[in-house]
Amino acid sequence: MRPGREVVLADGTRVSAGDVVITRHNDRSNRGRDGSWVKNGDRWVVREVDRSGDLHVARAGHQARRLGETVRLPADYVAQHVQLGYASTVHGAQGATVDTTHTVVTGAESRQGLYVALTRGRHENHLYLSDDEPVPDGFALERPADHGPR
Repeated sequence: MRPGREVVLADGTRVSAGDVVITRHNDRSNRGRDGSWVKNGDRWVVREVDRSGDLHVARAGHQARRLGETVRLPADYVAQHVQLGYASTVHGAQGATVDTTHTVVTGAESRQGLYVALTRGRHENHLYLSDDEPVPDGFALERPADHGPR
């Protein structure tokens, strides 16, 4: 991997070698040697950003262990149809396996959704619950002593 060179995505985030990205548009004209094409929702690891802004990526997930073939995502495709892939909805995570998950829940999730969220992590699954109570400064690490038990 060549650290340093970056490309800016449509949402203003930056991507460089080593980042995880998701493609958000089907491109049947961009195929790997195995015949598979770039699909909406595919997760990739960036291997290189070249001078023209093209990304050279390898499939992430269970196939990443082999770190085989790379696919070139052209700069114009990247600018319009690639996002950072570190976070996902529960629906987007279905079928994925990662080392650690962090899930924020509100209480409106289905039993099936919670199952998916809590079974994606190989080593750890963390669940964060919201009490839906506003905090005056918008963020608090400790509850005041007079707040009382819940």
